[in-house]
Amino acid sequence: MSPSRIALLLSVTTALACTKNETVTAEVLPPPRVAPDAGEVAPPPPTTTATATATAKSPPREEPIVIAPREADALPLGALCSSGPTCGTKGKVAVRAFARREVFVPDAKKPCKPIAMTDMKRIADGYAMSACVAGEQVYAEANCIMCRIQNMTVVEAQVAELTPAQLDFVQKQTGLAGAGRLATIDAWDRAIKDAHSKIKN
Repeated sequence: MSPSRIALLLSVTTALACTKNETVTAEVLPPPRVAPDAGEVAPPPPTTTATATATAKSPPREEPIVIAPREADALPLGALCSSGPTCGTKGKVAVRAFARREVFVPDAKKPCKPIAMTDMKRIADGYAMSACVAGEQVYAEANCIMCRIQNMTVVEAQVAELTPAQLDFVQKQTGLAGAGRLATIDAWDRAIKDAHSKIKN
């Protein structure tokens, strides 16, 4: 076959190949990542177990009980209240604390006659503690024997209505923080008498 005929045959074959219908499959690519709009809120980071536990174990702090400068400045026990450090579990004032400057207050003006709970020969912090029980109430006095002038702190509490924080406060003020949880008036009566019996004459 002559070169010219071969060239003609190749041209016809190429033209037929170009006109043939073929199915072309296009590769589908994943959509590109698009940055979020300015107004779009990003999802919050995952909460770890440690973070959730720390949040669950952080109760709100209670206000501390302030010792009033005078008896008249302390709300009376049983007064109605809705909140505050002296408000008890039944919506009434359950504890009051105030400073007393009088040199002598007759027992007749107290709900009961306090008995000594501190050995005067072994006082470490300079305060002589005394207390008593009247009905469902505890009455306690902390008398500073190292002070130049009369300086006494008086605490009164309605035991059955105290919150845990209030109970801790009253026990610390009476020097009975190490006597266990005095959650009942009977427990208070026993603790006061026990402390009195340990005083060495």
